[in-house]
Amino acid sequence: MILRKFNNPNVLLRLGMAAMALGGLLHLFVHPAAQWSNLQDGVVGFFIGASIALNLLYLWMRRNGNTPATR
Repeated sequence: MILRKFNNPNVLLRLGMAAMALGGLLHLFVHPAAQWSNLQDGVVGFFIGASIALNLLYLWMRRNGNTPATR
C-alpha cells in the first residue's frame, strides 16, 4: 500500500534523511526535565528508527528497479 503511493523512491530517501536530521538535532534543542527524559528518548528513537526503515525501503525500491528512469 505504501509502495503504490511513492512512485519516486527519491522521496523516501529525502524523508529518511529528514527524519535522521530531526532525530539527531532533537537532543541539541530539547533539554527536558528529569521526568520527560524517557519521552525524549522515545521520540528520538522513533525518528531514528523511521529513518532507518525509510532508507532501507529506498534501497530495496532502487534494487528492484522502481526508479523513475526505468519505468
